[in-house]
Amino acid sequence: MKVNGRGRECPAWCRVDHGAETETDRPCYGQERTIKAEPSVAGVEASLGVYEKEPEVSAWIYGPNHRGGLHGGRITVQGSGGAERLAEALEAAADLTKPQLRQLAAQVRAATAEAWPEQAG
Repeated sequence: MKVNGRGRECPAWCRVDHGAETETDRPCYGQERTIKAEPSVAGVEASLGVYEKEPEVSAWIYGPNHRGGLHGGRITVQGSGGAERLAEALEAAADLTKPQLRQLAAQVRAATAEAWPEQAG
């Protein structure tokens, strides 16, 4: 039985060698699956935090910004239902044009400012 630094049993898919780790709070991670679409990169992996009861699935997309660096983000969902809804949303986004995706991002920012006006910068 494989365990993390705190003695918690790891899921069968954990690829972390906790015996070699100096950090006892390191989560379990599954296989990292990446898509390289130069100059952008996207990926997904499963994880189980030390204090979490359920695994999570995270998807990320990073690409170049106009200043020469990278921008993007990570979405983390819990539960298989959340993971399936994320997959469905990504499939639906594939049908949008770049301008439509940028419009959607702007609408997310507008809704965020509306919901949390005290954090608007």
